[in-house]
Amino acid sequence: MFGFIEILVILSVAALAVAPIVVIIYLLYKIARKQEANPKISIPEQIEQLAKLKDQGVLSETEFEEKKKELLLRI
Repeated sequence: MFGFIEILVILSVAALAVAPIVVIIYLLYKIARKQEANPKISIPEQIEQLAKLKDQGVLSETEFEEKKKELLLRI
């Protein structure tokens, strides 16, 4: 029969063995949540966003056209 100290030692060793797995699962969960929060925006949507920035005066016509060309090359 195990005494109190032996049981504590066994539980401590088990916790040390499981801890890295728990950390890995937690990190994978955080990565998945981050990807859900930032879904990939389609190229047409990106061009629309750039057009809005151009209309607001944030981007010049030249900057808009350069970025638009870059995006269209990805299709």
